Amino acid sequence: MDKLYKGRDIADLYQKYRPTYPDKVMENIMKYLRSHRPDSDLSSTFDLMVDVGCGSAQSTNMFAPYFKNIVGVDASEDQIEFARKQNKFSHIKYLVEKAENLPFDDNSVDLVTCGASVHWFDLKAFFGEVSRILKPKGCLALFSYSCQKIYPLNAYDHLLSCETAKIFLQLYDLELEGNLQRDWIFGECLGGYEDIFNKIPFALKQHDGRFPIRHQVSLKEVCGFLHSALAYKNLQKREKELVKIFGDFDQEPSEDELLSAIERKVKTIWNLKSETEFVVELEMFIILASVGGKN
Repeated sequence: MDKLYKGRDIADLYQKYRPTYPDKVMENIMKYLRSHRPDSDLSSTFDLMVDVGCGSAQSTNMFAPYFKNIVGVDASEDQIEFARKQNKFSHIKYLVEKAENLPFDDNSVDLVTCGASVHWFDLKAFFGEVSRILKPKGCLALFSYSCQKIYPLNAYDHLLSCETAKIFLQLYDLELEGNLQRDWIFGECLGGYEDIFNKIPFALKQHDGRFPIRHQVSLKEVCGFLHSALAYKNLQKREKELVKIFGDFDQEPSEDELLSAIERKVKTIWNLKSETEFVVELEMFIILASVGGKN
């Protein structure tokens, strides 16, 4: 995963254009944690949360009021550097660490979270580390989303929306080229982490349902979201693949040229002559698990 997401441009794209998580995600996770900790109430703060694969801290900060200490970890130095620069909380810190080797004491963590990241991990090693570091009755929360619809405001068309969303999938497919788990990753992200759920080694685990989230954004933000499906530096010297999606490039495209190509493609799909607002509809899913009382 760290090789995929190296580069300050990628961290910047994630921070600018990846959608923020709704409060419902945090609320459902905290409700589950409290249900396994009968000694807590709505006013309680817990000792330690670890956000694994935190990226540029898209989901880390929303848990700030509920923990005395939070640590975000990610294998990408550039993502962590970006997270540190935007950090406004004295009780949150960020570390460059791999998910399979977490630097925390046994039985020391109340909650482990992973937002749109667990599908990159070595699951056996990661779940082993989660089991080790969680306190008795500590909890694990995995959450992510799939892209459902992208369309201009008040102009929904199913086929054109699918064609627009396909750009994200095409770029993500290029990003995964050469990855032996390519098909599995696609299936897990689109299917709500079904195989990952089955591999969680805790008896107490549940799907927390699916729910839609809707963002109204500019055309530029739509193009940035589509671009964020890839690590641009991994696509250099791949003109042939990009030509199939966007048309001719005279030479290896710069990042700005690629963003412009995405914008032209979206405008062509919808026959747009001017700037317009877009709607991006996503489907959120959450998996919750508890290590239970440890022997």
